Amino acid sequence: MKALTIILLLLCLITPPAPAAKAVEVTRDVYRLSPYMEVLPDPRGEWSFADVSGDMGPAFSKLTKKDPNFGYSRWPYWVRIDFDEQLDVDEAWILEIANPRLQGIDLYILHGGSWHHIEAKGSNLSQRRTSLVDAGFVFRLPPATAKLTLYARIVANGSMDFPMNLWSFHAFTRYVHHIQIFWGIYYGLILAMIVYNAFLFLSTKSVSYLHYVLLTASMALFQIADSGQGYAYFWPGHPWWDQRCVGILAGLTLTMTILFSRSYLDTKNTHWKLDRILCLCQWSGLGVSLAGLFLPAGSTIRIAIFLAFLSLPILGAMTIMRIRQGFQPALFYAGAFLALYLGGTMSAFRYLGLLPTNFVTSNGLKLGYILEAMILSLGVSSYISMLQRERMEEQHRLELLETLYESTSSFLGTLELSKVVDLVLRAALRLTGHETGLIFLKNDSGFVIEALGPGLSSDLRGKSLTSFQLANRATQARDANLSPYGLAGRARSLLVMPIAHADRLLGGIVLFSQEDAFLTKSDLHLVEIGLKQGGSAIASALRYDEKSKQAAIDGLTGVFNRKHLLELGQLAFSQSKEEGLPLSFIMVDIDHFKNVNDRYGHSVGDRVLQHLVNRFNQIIRKTDILGRYGGEEFGIILKDANPKESWLLAERLRRAVEQNPLAIGDLVLPITISLGVASLENDHSLADLIDRADKAMYRAKAKGRNRVELG
Repeated sequence: MKALTIILLLLCLITPPAPAAKAVEVTRDVYRLSPYMEVLPDPRGEWSFADVSGDMGPAFSKLTKKDPNFGYSRWPYWVRIDFDEQLDVDEAWILEIANPRLQGIDLYILHGGSWHHIEAKGSNLSQRRTSLVDAGFVFRLPPATAKLTLYARIVANGSMDFPMNLWSFHAFTRYVHHIQIFWGIYYGLILAMIVYNAFLFLSTKSVSYLHYVLLTASMALFQIADSGQGYAYFWPGHPWWDQRCVGILAGLTLTMTILFSRSYLDTKNTHWKLDRILCLCQWSGLGVSLAGLFLPAGSTIRIAIFLAFLSLPILGAMTIMRIRQGFQPALFYAGAFLALYLGGTMSAFRYLGLLPTNFVTSNGLKLGYILEAMILSLGVSSYISMLQRERMEEQHRLELLETLYESTSSFLGTLELSKVVDLVLRAALRLTGHETGLIFLKNDSGFVIEALGPGLSSDLRGKSLTSFQLANRATQARDANLSPYGLAGRARSLLVMPIAHADRLLGGIVLFSQEDAFLTKSDLHLVEIGLKQGGSAIASALRYDEKSKQAAIDGLTGVFNRKHLLELGQLAFSQSKEEGLPLSFIMVDIDHFKNVNDRYGHSVGDRVLQHLVNRFNQIIRKTDILGRYGGEEFGIILKDANPKESWLLAERLRRAVEQNPLAIGDLVLPITISLGVASLENDHSLADLIDRADKAMYRAKAKGRNRVELG
């Protein structure tokens, strides 16, 4: 902190007295010429000195602004100055036009009764003193000049900004000396920040430091080019590059600023939608930089400014969001880039002609960048401390992950779906620190709750969830509403993660807590790794459950096949024998079914079978077991049903089928069935019970069909 304080004091001491900030004479050695200016825009660029100094003289208008800044202009401006102050003829006087980015100047000075023409063409500035840092265009007035009368034709490569000052040679030398000290300290700080962050990148391998080094270097190059120092010291023999490099480097600086910000704030993982917009601005900035090879610098700079102001509110929102999430380095980012953006805004507004030209607005971006570098240097220690804490937390999470892997061995050892989902839920709660939660699995109608955590009512199991959309990635929320998950109230922390396996969405897991259990990015990553194992176990259990159902279900009618019907029947028979409960079996056969297949085809026959199953399911009880016994034969197991109740149910089935023929288009096909009913008596096995029902069914067919017989 002491070093920073000393640097700030030095900057205050060496800052020049900013003569351009006053509208009148500061000392006898320095004059500001804006109050004496008259201007005339030349929209077609056709007027000559003879035109403007002759008949067009009355067309000049007094400069009403504090500074001659007209923003971006495509045409030249003529300036007329009649400086009525008496100058010291023994002093050498210098005229400074303090904008190094002007493209061309034609200067006409009245001396000794005749006009002296001096010309400076863009970067080929024959009259510009390249040894005087950031001095703009400098013209030495003819000796023994007592009064100054001049015309100037000015062409800009960007902003039409041409502040003029009249200096004595000694005052100007002192001013340049101050400026040189300022730039020495300024670029020394920038170089120090580049080297410092480069070492941090090499030691920590954090890509944010690399991005910051690239940002710092690109911004330094932009400022060197914009100030004219690049042409003076780095590329003096390349005017083509000097005219375009400002726009190119402006786009590159914007690109690096957004790249660093996305990395530092981790926008991709904290808000991917805003990150996409920032990514678009980033690539657009790179496109602006490439376009600068072909477009005028003014055009590319204006586009870069537009993109910068477009990305500014997004970065501001992301910074606030990260601060609210407890990301402490975001506080330093906010302070650093607030200083940079304020300085950059002043420079941009000066460039557009919305602010006057003075030392602060001319160097706003540079001053803002110094403050940014200082503030971020303080943020480095905070960032490193945070990394150390994260390493400790990472070790803790790895221990939890090891525990989770131990848990996975238990639920991978079972194929029972209910057990697997319960084990996965328990492991997820332990790893994340949430209090409770639930797991829901996907079916044809939506999502159904399959597992419940501590404190949740068992009545929720099997409940359908249809009021929300499951995201394809883990999401967290604070103070979240639990109603979309079939629960009442709110949770302080909520975590929702999809459960998937082999790119197939199986369901999701909802974890919540009334304490702050918000997870960091690395925490979520570990949880998702563990959940992949859980997803694999659930997928295996679902496959086993599906295969079990396929092995037990008749593919055409959707009821139990004969094998599974007999297995369930054997369980019911044993239970009835042990507990003395009634049990009945109904054998059903479709009358003349062979004729249906022969006359209408097997597809119609299949429709008949499906039609009967639908009728049966509407009438039988929930405890009754329906299965396909043979080709056109069905069996129904009736638990806790005496002979009379069984006969009445069979009769209801017969009437329902008889009264509801099958309609297929114009075809109306009447159907009847014959039924045999047998109730448990002295039967020694399930086969004896079924045999009596089968014989009763054949008696019904022998007596004319479409009837019920008791066995």
